[in-house]
Amino acid sequence: MQWISKKCNSEGAGRLAASAVNNSAINNAAPLGALICQYAAGQVQAGTASPMDKSQAQLCNMKPLPTESGILSQPSAPPSGSGITVTNAWAGTLNGQRELVYAGAQAATLSNGDHGNPQQGVVLVANLGTSTYQTYPSSGLDGALTIASTTGTSLGLTAADGSSYTFDVSSNTLTKTK
Repeated sequence: MQWISKKCNSEGAGRLAASAVNNSAINNAAPLGALICQYAAGQVQAGTASPMDKSQAQLCNMKPLPTESGILSQPSAPPSGSGITVTNAWAGTLNGQRELVYAGAQAATLSNGDHGNPQQGVVLVANLGTSTYQTYPSSGLDGALTIASTTGTSLGLTAADGSSYTFDVSSNTLTKTK
C-alpha cells in the first residue's frame, strides 16, 4: 500500500496507469494504484470521503517534488496543514539539503478550522530532507507575497500592495525593504 501511495503521489492516477503500459515491472500494481486514486477522488467529489480518502486523494493530486532549482511558477502542494495559499516557490539546495521556499498568503480558513487572514503575506520554508517546515509572516498586512527575483540564496519578493521584501534562505530572515 505504501508503494501505491508513493506512485499516486509522484505520478497521479492518469500517469500511473500510463506508466504500467511502459513498465512491465509494475503491470500488476499500477492499475490498483489508479483505482485507489479514482475511488478516493470519487468519494471526495460525492462528499462521502473519510479522512483517509481525503488524504489519499490529496496524495494522488500532488505534483512530484522538484529536482530543478530556481523560481517555480507551479510548485508542488505545500505541506498539509501549513495554512498557506501559494503564489509561487523557489527550489534549491542549501548545505546539502533540498529546500523549497513557498511564497503566498495565509489561507482564509486554516486546517484547524480557524479563520486566517489572506492579507497576511507568508513565506514557508520546507526542508525536503528532514520533512520539516517553518513559516515566516510578513511584517504588515500587505497581501500575498510573490518571489520576483533571486540572487544566490536571497529572494526578492513583491507583496500584492506593491511592498518589497527580501528573504534570505541561508538565515531564514524576512525583511521589508520598501
